[in-house]
Amino acid sequence: MFEGAGNILKTSDIILFPLAELGDWVGGGTPSKSNPSYWENGTIPWVSPKDMKTTHIRAAEDNITEQAAKESATNLVPAGSILVVTRSGILRHTFPVAVADVHVTINQDLKALVLKPEIDPKYVAFALRAFSRDILNQCSKQGTTVNSIETQKLLRFQIPLTSYPQQTRIVAEIEKQFSRLDEAVANLKRVKANLKRYKAAVLKAAVEGKLTEEWRRGAIHRAHQSDEQGAMNQGAINRAPTETGAELLQRILAERRKAAGKGKYKEPVGPDTSGLPELPEGWVWASVEQLGAVKGGKRLPAGHSYAEGPTPFPYIRVTDFKDLGIRTSELLYLSKETQREISRYTISEDDVYISIAGTIGLVGQVPSQLSGANLTENAAKITDFYHTNQKYLIYWLSSPDGIVHIAQSTIATTQAKLALFRIEQIPVPLPPLADTAKNRTKDKKRAQSIAPLRETEPKPAEPDDFASLDAVLTTILNRMQPGREYSRAELADPLGLSTGRWNAAIQELRRRGKVRQVGEGAAGGGRCGRWGSGAGRGMSEFSVGARHAVPLSKNERPKRARHAVPLLERQIQS
Repeated sequence: MFEGAGNILKTSDIILFPLAELGDWVGGGTPSKSNPSYWENGTIPWVSPKDMKTTHIRAAEDNITEQAAKESATNLVPAGSILVVTRSGILRHTFPVAVADVHVTINQDLKALVLKPEIDPKYVAFALRAFSRDILNQCSKQGTTVNSIETQKLLRFQIPLTSYPQQTRIVAEIEKQFSRLDEAVANLKRVKANLKRYKAAVLKAAVEGKLTEEWRRGAIHRAHQSDEQGAMNQGAINRAPTETGAELLQRILAERRKAAGKGKYKEPVGPDTSGLPELPEGWVWASVEQLGAVKGGKRLPAGHSYAEGPTPFPYIRVTDFKDLGIRTSELLYLSKETQREISRYTISEDDVYISIAGTIGLVGQVPSQLSGANLTENAAKITDFYHTNQKYLIYWLSSPDGIVHIAQSTIATTQAKLALFRIEQIPVPLPPLADTAKNRTKDKKRAQSIAPLRETEPKPAEPDDFASLDAVLTTILNRMQPGREYSRAELADPLGLSTGRWNAAIQELRRRGKVRQVGEGAAGGGRCGRWGSGAGRGMSEFSVGARHAVPLSKNERPKRARHAVPLLERQIQS
């Protein structure tokens, strides 16, 4: 098939060919930026490393004119060529490879391989990706300030090659397997979304007393049954929930007064129960302040910075909050001197954390190995509990109803903030201790049974659980953090929002000028995509989306909120 093939190492029907013998290698360049005729109204894609984030190139961020392609150092590369990055910081860890599906030009940081006939471009691209680690190890230049590939070493690098029919069969099988993988990933995402809805439903049922309703009835019934000798079933009586939630609350408050001694003691304020739903028999509404003390974290002292490596003094940030616990992979640490200055602002495994800035309302507990770690000023801890199960409080605050109460307690400014005194006022449905323990047992059993999760699992909270549409809007905005991307499932599913309620909320935010669809310009945008916020007074300067959320640049933000509405309305009409 090629000249010199007899000198190439042959194994069965596969021959190793140097990349130099697969076709013609072409370099690129940059047309002069000072010549407008090279760039204005250009139609030819000019590919640079920033465009090499995909496996097939059909367009580029920049386009040049035919005049630029003829008169500058760049080269026109035919469709079907292989493009590789040979100079870029990305070469520290990745060797980008793509197939040009259209005629393109390239800049000086790329090389193009114009293949000979009877070679499948997809096959070569798959081979280069498969050997990318070897290429980086064997062909990278040493001692350069910018990572780069040595061209002569790259041309000598060998890949296996077989007949053209066999190449196409290999490509077809790879694409088949990749399609199966994509389908599996989509299924996993669907299961994950269902799991979030299921979790929200379980939490909602738990804090409403529905999980233990049957158990409570059975306990009372058994307590009044007689055994075969006619005696009362004493064990059932002992298991019956004799202390009500109201009695438990009074016992908690009494013990807190006693613990305070003769010193100054401020009586905790109960919640405003107007508008709160009716609770199961034996339950009572309490405030967070009645159940424990709310204390803030602390920022690093002025002039101090994080330690360069692990020390005995971890510092927990909001970015470390994950899945009601702590993600330890990116923990930062303090020096002994820094920790000494903020030693009062620590959190223990017996406390409950809650984020109060950035992504508001993340709750959980720290593991025992991080007990005593310092806590960021962007979070608070609920501590000093009396007869209150911390896990139960976490489940309540992370339930759909709890999330709404947190959102309603959040002050909407340029950067939303959850004040400590507002955390104290958040209502908590307090069950008898027996119900709390039973809830935990049932939650654990349900968690163990969600592996065979199906579409027929319990449904999430209905949208009517929200007091108003404004509560939904506030909750969506406060759940988001600038600089992160969110899927609809990450925002709507934990709140139990139906597709209809989610769409209504997004459209209302859009109508008010709070959000826009990122990517919409004068030509308008599609129905899906990312949403960006307006930047008027009282608006959050980040984006919220049906699919993703991203921060807005300063130039993208409208001068006044009212300017955003007509723009969005015109785009809708278009």
